[in-house]
Amino acid sequence: MMGRVPGAAFRDLIKEHDVVMRGPFNYQSRDEAGIPREWYDEALKPEVASNLSEVHDRLACVVEMEKENASLNG
Repeated sequence: MMGRVPGAAFRDLIKEHDVVMRGPFNYQSRDEAGIPREWYDEALKPEVASNLSEVHDRLACVVEMEKENASLNG
């Protein structure tokens, strides 16, 4: 599972082990733990979840580039 998008890997594991995620979910605690809702909440549309994962990955790249730039400048 290394090198995969975390949300997609999580959903694949849920399907592989035939798990049904049932609410109610403690959104606040899951948010604090860094678990995005699109990973486990079936109410979110898959295409929206896919777009959010893509945005997350892009932002992670931008943050990493900014860290590298900051270390070069300072």
